[in-house]
Amino acid sequence: EKEIYCKWGNETLTWSLKKMPNGGVLDVYIDNKLINRYTCYSRRTLSESIVIKKGLTKGKHKFKAVFRGSDPNVKSYKSTPVMYVGTEKSTTLNLTAVLKGNDIYHTSAEYKSPNYEVLGHMQAPTVYDDNAIDKKDLLESMKANLQDEPVVEVTTNYIGLDRITENSTVRFIHKPIGFNLILKVIKLTEPHPYLNKPVQVEFSNARDDIIKIQQNINNKIKKMKNAKGGLSKDGSPLLIPESYSDVVGVTLLNE
Repeated sequence: EKEIYCKWGNETLTWSLKKMPNGGVLDVYIDNKLINRYTCYSRRTLSESIVIKKGLTKGKHKFKAVFRGSDPNVKSYKSTPVMYVGTEKSTTLNLTAVLKGNDIYHTSAEYKSPNYEVLGHMQAPTVYDDNAIDKKDLLESMKANLQDEPVVEVTTNYIGLDRITENSTVRFIHKPIGFNLILKVIKLTEPHPYLNKPVQVEFSNARDDIIKIQQNINNKIKKMKNAKGGLSKDGSPLLIPESYSDVVGVTLLNE
């Protein structure tokens, strides 16, 4: 007798039945219900994989094998008929889950953007997140990765007094086409102050651009931490170029 636990549901239970020349017959029960009678007799010792039951529901189940004596189809035995179960190291019972659709995943969720009514039906690619432990975490990941607005890229000259950095954002409003979006800086070109030229800024709301910005910032921080004593990460000296063009301080954030 053995208690088994089906973690997923819709699982198949197989049994490695040992057969031998002095094997008898036995009845197999699942949850105290008779499944079938099997013979353990064979002219030579072998193991046969038998499907006991398919579609086991999620939860605990009880497997029981009851020895019923000699096999009536065997004319004579050289010794007393027995039932052989196995050893401590052998695997006799095996559960296999047959999963389909959302059953394959630990958790699943569906998110509909507030812009659905404005922009109409558009289906985004499926989001997979191995770090999500529940539905709430998965929804947050879906919202962060969802591009639910038209991709807008704007290049303009900036002549304001406020300082613009790679973390800056701007609200882009275009009433004729109904745009009211938050754009982030993806490229910043700043000429030398003596040239008296405006700063050129490129904005975008594309999700991949925003992710690349964060990655570039993190990479810069790591490089600065590794640059100790005038040496780079690989141990080579840090060199400052002697020549430069009329545009300095260019920061590319969309590599």
